[in-house]
Amino acid sequence: NSLAYRTLEILRNHTQHAGFPIQSVQYSYTVMRAVPGTPLKYTVAPLLDTEHLELNRALKKSVIKELAQCGKHVNLKQFIREYVASMASVHERLRELTMPIFHNDASCLQRLVQIFLSSTGSTVIPVPLYAASFDDAICTKKLLLGNGLQEYGNFLAAGNAHFTHTGISYVSGELEKDT
Repeated sequence: NSLAYRTLEILRNHTQHAGFPIQSVQYSYTVMRAVPGTPLKYTVAPLLDTEHLELNRALKKSVIKELAQCGKHVNLKQFIREYVASMASVHERLRELTMPIFHNDASCLQRLVQIFLSSTGSTVIPVPLYAASFDDAICTKKLLLGNGLQEYGNFLAAGNAHFTHTGISYVSGELEKDT
């Protein structure tokens, strides 16, 4: 239902089948303070030319019509921020939904390891553990079930968490002079 998502979707299609959709880039700057030698704030804005998109008949007309209501040249920065934040929210929700399954599987694996160790009298498993798929006694696929998989997943989730806030905040290169 997001215009940002629908816009990025048609831009992907346009790029794949017709060419680069960004027809211009706007550069601007603002003096942060009126004192000579103080920092400037530079901005770069990728602009989408809605009339150029209208030439591509394969694109969704309803989305182009919505974009045209925003003007002839549409600044894509907010659309990109919202799109990235939406994708991050989807990933976060997926992690929430799969976490109980993952924890259950990890607990099951730990129980199996303990059963193996107690049945062999060993204190360590001498070889790596794999989940395997077989077709007529031939291993067709295997996946390493190494230690640290959950920790690595948590590390990745924590590293990507900031993307959910991209729609409301953004990186800035503004410098402030110490006073």
